[in-house]
Amino acid sequence: MTKIFDLVPGWIYCIVIAALAFLMLGQRVQVSNAKAATARAQTELADTKTKAAQAAQKAEEDARTEETRRQAEKQEVIDHARQETAAAQAAAHDADAAAASLRSRLATYVTAVRKATSNPSAASGSETTSDPLGVLADVLSRADQRAGVLAAYADSARIAGQACERSYDGLQSR
Repeated sequence: MTKIFDLVPGWIYCIVIAALAFLMLGQRVQVSNAKAATARAQTELADTKTKAAQAAQKAEEDARTEETRRQAEKQEVIDHARQETAAAQAAAHDADAAAASLRSRLATYVTAVRKATSNPSAASGSETTSDPLGVLADVLSRADQRAGVLAAYADSARIAGQACERSYDGLQSR
């Protein structure tokens, strides 16, 4: 075996060893570069995760702020509707009192007219069917009562509709 090594000059061994050393050095540089690239990628990934977490936290805070704003606006709409309902009920109560007063005055007037005319058929007990004034008074009284019921319903429907519109507009404002 020594004869094979003796056939090759010594400087070729040096070149082969230098080439192998150069190849090993090149491999080390590549490994080092790969490690550096991996470290940079890990750093970028960590930065991206941090930014994503911050964005998610901000989005959650924004959503909570918006929900709080919507709840406050909804409560404001509800309070306003309650105030309008109370005002409408007070107005309806005042209107009922005025209507009762007018019905009382009408009844007094009808009684006075009946006494003044002293219609013998009025004494028979069929006052509202045979007396035109009694029929008119009854119709007006019933119409006034029905108008009060309808007005109360219309007020509540109007207030509810306006509250719904304000609530919807509050949702659309952002």
